[in-house]
Amino acid sequence: MPYIDNYLVPIDATSEQNDWLDRLTASVERMEGLSFYFSRKLSDDKRAVKVEIGRDRSRKVKISIPIGLRDHNKLGLLARGADGRIYICRQRIDHADRANASISESFKTGWIGPDYVRSRIRFGKHVRIYYAIICLNLGDERIADDVGQLITGIWSHNTEAHATNPAESANVVAERRRRMELWEQLKAMGDDAFAPSLLNDLRVFYGGRGIWVHQDVTRAIGGNMNGVTVGLLHTGSAYADDLHHDGVIYHYPQTEVSGRDASEIEATKAAMWLHLPVFVVSYPHRKASTRHVHLGWVDGFDDAERWFLVSFGQEPSPADPVENTTFVATVQKNHRIRGC
Repeated sequence: MPYIDNYLVPIDATSEQNDWLDRLTASVERMEGLSFYFSRKLSDDKRAVKVEIGRDRSRKVKISIPIGLRDHNKLGLLARGADGRIYICRQRIDHADRANASISESFKTGWIGPDYVRSRIRFGKHVRIYYAIICLNLGDERIADDVGQLITGIWSHNTEAHATNPAESANVVAERRRRMELWEQLKAMGDDAFAPSLLNDLRVFYGGRGIWVHQDVTRAIGGNMNGVTVGLLHTGSAYADDLHHDGVIYHYPQTEVSGRDASEIEATKAAMWLHLPVFVVSYPHRKASTRHVHLGWVDGFDDAERWFLVSFGQEPSPADPVENTTFVATVQKNHRIRGC
């Protein structure tokens, strides 16, 4: 497999790479009145295209994109997302630290910007984590927006005004407050069973899939282009034993729409990284006409077993999850969990 997480797929064809970089250059040239530094040129060895974007020459991000090949030593990449979007991608971790890079590490490239769509990509025995920072096929406005976020991140870091913890950024804090207010609204109703229509109206949960992301509200929160999961539906039809009084083992979606499955998985991981609560909706009994709702916190995940660990409570677990830890559920199932 050339990539992991089923999200970003490298674009190797030289002609296609040139076409997308030409589109970026043309878009930048049309951005009248915007003041920033942009450069695109071949590397000295002619094996990569060097793109530089920033506030000025001294505050910029360098993105070296290998031409017609895959090279884990290059920090840049052109890739196609599972949603069909084309991205310029950048590794967060510089040379010496990249082999052990984890998704939650801070940028070590001279700036700290917002989090972005992220994916792990395999290069033979090497695995690298890339962040999709500029989307190229949604028009000039989207390119301008992504470039603006990038520049803002560079500027804020250099003025020491940018919070290094994405979970405490303004839009994440506002979304956390919105969700807690919804939870208080449900509690004030004095009932533990709710009509599905009420949950739909409140957008606590909505739609026919098991994971509700509410893209209109959560897209780009904390820099996550997949949005951030709001609700999880546990019907009990397949994994009844995984729902407990204090939490749930929530299994990854596996439908015929694999691209959407992948984006929903990433959106649920984002809820963990950003410490945002999720509403876990369940059936009181088989074929029930009402629904129970728990306030949940995503504490960890296991990509191999394809499940999330979600705990219930008014507040998140006191300790952050530990990577590659193991817990034992009340039904004596061992679950290897990957935390942030």
